[in-house]
Amino acid sequence: MSPFTINSAAEKSATGNSDRHFYLGWFLLCFLVLSGLVAGFNAIVDPQARLLIIDKPGFNQVKIALQTKTRKGKATALRQCGYDTIVLGTSRAETAIAMDHPALSNADPYNAALRAGTMYEMRRLAEYAIEQGDLNLVLLSLDYESFNTQHVFAEDFPESPLAETASIISIARYLFSLQTFRQSWVTMTWNIQGIAVMCANRGEHERTYALEAARAAFDFILGKYVTGHYGQYISGDLHIDHLTILLNELADAGISVYAFISPVHVTHLELMSEMNLINDYEDWKRKLVQAFTEVNRDLPKQQQLVLWDFSGYNEITTEKVPDPQQQKFMRWYEDSSHFNQLVGGMMLDRMLGTQTVATATKKPFGVVLTPANVDAQIEADRRNSERYRLDNPDEISRLQQMLDSLE
Repeated sequence: MSPFTINSAAEKSATGNSDRHFYLGWFLLCFLVLSGLVAGFNAIVDPQARLLIIDKPGFNQVKIALQTKTRKGKATALRQCGYDTIVLGTSRAETAIAMDHPALSNADPYNAALRAGTMYEMRRLAEYAIEQGDLNLVLLSLDYESFNTQHVFAEDFPESPLAETASIISIARYLFSLQTFRQSWVTMTWNIQGIAVMCANRGEHERTYALEAARAAFDFILGKYVTGHYGQYISGDLHIDHLTILLNELADAGISVYAFISPVHVTHLELMSEMNLINDYEDWKRKLVQAFTEVNRDLPKQQQLVLWDFSGYNEITTEKVPDPQQQKFMRWYEDSSHFNQLVGGMMLDRMLGTQTVATATKKPFGVVLTPANVDAQIEADRRNSERYRLDNPDEISRLQQMLDSLE
């Protein structure tokens, strides 16, 4: 073989490698340029309001991709709209506390309650609202599930403006994401076209079930609590501490607070009894009273915080659940956890001293908990539980069968 042939083959191989390196370099350069353009576009439009580099009307001010009921969406609504009254709590308050209630007609209210919200998340949300400088009133719904030390925040919380720190990896993922790019494009397009409406969403969530589904809804939610909220509950003072910090911060800012324990249906209380959680639930109420008492020690009389309790055994919470074959709505409940806006309206009237909703109960609905009466109220609930269990053996049997089937 001629040496010239060998050299020619080597030259071709070298040339081929050079071409591959050349095209690979161009590919990498184009990729980096496109990635930079995507990241730059996402940073400027900022559909999740995480960077706030530019906030221009008609371009990106209304974060359309965040007009939702997520942690991100509700924080953004508070920043954009300057509400003076907010609701904090879980999906119970999100469902039942209506922003068009007559008692709130002179306010600019927003329902900032979070589904499965924890006390830590509520604290951060309130702090974020305080930073906006418009807050005057907080309606604070307190639920036992919000104080589970096993749950600190939800999955979307770290990527919301509420997170105390943001990781570089999280920000990079946000900027270079094609999903964020799509959100940016929608945000920009809808702002330019005038489709996006500022502050149109008041944060409420409407729950609707089929007419004949009341019992099915009860069984479904109770089953979720068995395997979820109550089945994985770990008590502790983590969220009690966050509550105390929150109350102090609101008091220091001169913000009025109306706090209340939600009126879950008594099947929830009886489920806790069957799962050996009722004693811890009672201790939780005592801890709430203690937290309010400690904060009130440093407040003048006219600024004292009040804790309302609408739970327990009363005409609302003991409403009879229809049999499966009965096709009828319940008067006060959508399911065992969520009461409706008629109940929420009565609660607002009771706390705010108004009379806008026709009260259908023979006795006053709700009581103020204090160190002087909390043990008596707990003891009364124990007696009422014994009476309820005797009068409703089928409901107790149903709960026991549910627990047996899910073990």
